[in-house]
Amino acid sequence: MSRYQRSLLAILIAACSGSAQAEVNLGDFREMVSVAKTENDRAILNLYLSGVLGAYGWANATLAARHQPLLFCAPATPPLLPEHAQNMLLEIPLNELNKGMPASLMLAGALQRAFPCKR
Repeated sequence: MSRYQRSLLAILIAACSGSAQAEVNLGDFREMVSVAKTENDRAILNLYLSGVLGAYGWANATLAARHQPLLFCAPATPPLLPEHAQNMLLEIPLNELNKGMPASLMLAGALQRAFPCKR
């Protein structure tokens, strides 16, 4: 395993550990994408993004079951894939204010802008 893979894996393990302090921020996510050179590196990024998308999917399902407004209203087809989430995060202009923000929070905002719900 390369140094980059070990670093990427360590960041993602920390992010998935359950501690709010371990959230991957937007700046770190951009760094992880820039050093992801191998298929394994990309698989680790996809694992993180799949987890975030899955969590938002479950959150939307729970809100729907409670007849509450959804977080965002993406079409059922085509499904949202980790690649879509990565592209959304890469399109967010990086600045001093948002580079320390959690990547998952920034993705939530991007999803809301891309797929607003009709109210």
